[in-house]
Amino acid sequence: MIGVLLISQGKLAEGMYDTVKEELKEEVAQFDYLSFSDSFQRDLLRKINLLETGDGVVIFSDRLGSYPTNYASLLLSKGIHVVTGMNLSMILHFLNKREDGINFETLCQAGKDGVTHLNQILILEPEVQYGS
Repeated sequence: MIGVLLISQGKLAEGMYDTVKEELKEEVAQFDYLSFSDSFQRDLLRKINLLETGDGVVIFSDRLGSYPTNYASLLLSKGIHVVTGMNLSMILHFLNKREDGINFETLCQAGKDGVTHLNQILILEPEVQYGS
């Protein structure tokens, strides 16, 4: 099974981790998180080694260019993948499909599809420019 690691500059990874576990209402195998700290590089390697069982590890990070993402990018390989801009939609999509293999294009699209301006979808009000 592919391991999953959530990483972030602040507590975003921890919050996503807790929310996923609550949403799925079951124990999630090979799933963990790591927030940035002084020992991040060492802790990142330790977590990856714990999650790696031969099928690889996908690291979801907070954003492109953050310290955690930059450190994780140094570990990119055939078995380690980093996906930036994590959101709940993409993480849940991946966890529900990881046994079927990884299509990173579909994974990133699931994340994008989870971002929307709800007012426009529900047609509650026309597009409004606030602050102008």
